[in-house]
Amino acid sequence: TARMTTDDSDNIYMIATGSNYRRVNIVKLNSSGVVQWSREIGENNQAQTGALAINPSTGDLIYVYRDRYVLDAGNQDAAIVVSLDVSNGQTINWKTGIRAGGSGKSLRPLSCDCDVDGNIYIGLQTYLTGTGGYRYSWGITAVTSLDKDGDFIWANAFDPDGKDSNGGQDFGSVQLKHCSYD
Repeated sequence: TARMTTDDSDNIYMIATGSNYRRVNIVKLNSSGVVQWSREIGENNQAQTGALAINPSTGDLIYVYRDRYVLDAGNQDAAIVVSLDVSNGQTINWKTGIRAGGSGKSLRPLSCDCDVDGNIYIGLQTYLTGTGGYRYSWGITAVTSLDKDGDFIWANAFDPDGKDSNGGQDFGSVQLKHCSYD
């Protein structure tokens, strides 16, 4: 699975899952398709592709990926959000984690967007308790927002049918195309 975005100079940025679902690879190509830099991310846990966007306020590449089996958090997954300097692909300006409340709850980041003020919006697929009971598969969608410095602003989860996995619909993905800060 791969996601791509471009900047105002027509550079191309791609994020993809690496070997054995344990690493995430990020690559910057110039407008002619020549690799400018690449980096591999991942800890001892399983890291999987999320999403990326260029922050128009800072010029940084914002990327988010799924860090699986975070042991100190009750064996749940976390969404790791990183602000990366695009000039060299190595300088991390800030890094933060987003976790669902409770043991065994998980977040899978699927989309990322930034507004002109630099606020960051992340579309997530979650494995949480909905109004109809515990979900046995990935279901409830959510959106969370951070400011340009990585500080939390708000989060909202959506459970439109109010049913559990037995007989109800699970909403398996969310793709955030655009969001205005209000």
